[in-house]
Amino acid sequence: PAPAFPDAKTIKKQYAEMYGPRTSRDLYTGHKNDKAPHRWMPKQIANRKDFKLLIDGYDASIKNADYYLGRIVDILKEKGVYEDTAIIVSCDHGDSFGENGGHYMDHTLANEAVHHLPLVIKWPGAAKNKKVNGFVYQLDLCPTVCEMLNIPVPPKWDGISFKSGLTGEKFKGREYLVFDHGIYSLQRSVRTLDYMLTRTYHPGLYPIDEPIQLFSMKKDPHQTKDVAKKHPSIVKVLEEKLSTWWHEQLPKHSPEPDPLEVMTGYGAFYYYKPEQLVKRLKKRGWHKQANELIARISKFEGFHPFGS
Repeated sequence: PAPAFPDAKTIKKQYAEMYGPRTSRDLYTGHKNDKAPHRWMPKQIANRKDFKLLIDGYDASIKNADYYLGRIVDILKEKGVYEDTAIIVSCDHGDSFGENGGHYMDHTLANEAVHHLPLVIKWPGAAKNKKVNGFVYQLDLCPTVCEMLNIPVPPKWDGISFKSGLTGEKFKGREYLVFDHGIYSLQRSVRTLDYMLTRTYHPGLYPIDEPIQLFSMKKDPHQTKDVAKKHPSIVKVLEEKLSTWWHEQLPKHSPEPDPLEVMTGYGAFYYYKPEQLVKRLKKRGWHKQANELIARISKFEGFHPFGS
């Protein structure tokens, strides 16, 4: 099992160093008056007590959703159609709870917490109570459903069926995954069984200064320590995989360009603007961080948010 995260020392460090939307001191950036929408949510994450309160609330939300899913199952059984019904449970993204320096409660990075999604499938005739290990994309679900229903899979789909994983046959999964993020930050990551490499195209409103980061996913599942400088050979291999993926995808979407590269000149400021965060940082006495943010964003050619 993964170690408990974060500990008291880590929380203290995050609180002192991290800033930007959905971080320790800025959990509710953009909400009304930048305050918690509910009284039972923590004002900030300054200690383990705050962290526990946040996790307890999140767990309660999951329990609530689980209850209503159970009611649906009960009704299907009452109607006598449960055994003939396919049920698929998943989501659009995960949430961070302190990973990568201190991101919380939202999807802000191309990291494991955001992109490792639940996928629970109950299908008539499929293997029961079976956990299948292997990399798949959400888009792989589409050809899988087609094959399970004996429907021809459209030839231009990127997805690869994982039907064999549902029926109890040998299933290996993909060699690696590539996923990206275009809200709050602009990043693209390549994930293998052992490592994750993340390329940052634009840091958004966060203090991310390394364009390439590498994390050991077995030793450091919460991505707390960048080991790129220690393992240049692994970085090279994963960058080659990322490049191969990019060149495979580009012809499929021509003449449209890579959206992340286009957005780099504009920044990932859909929900919150640099001017707003600079004002917020200065109001809180974080003048050094405000100046760092201005300098960081102004590096990007064609983007001058402060009229400089």
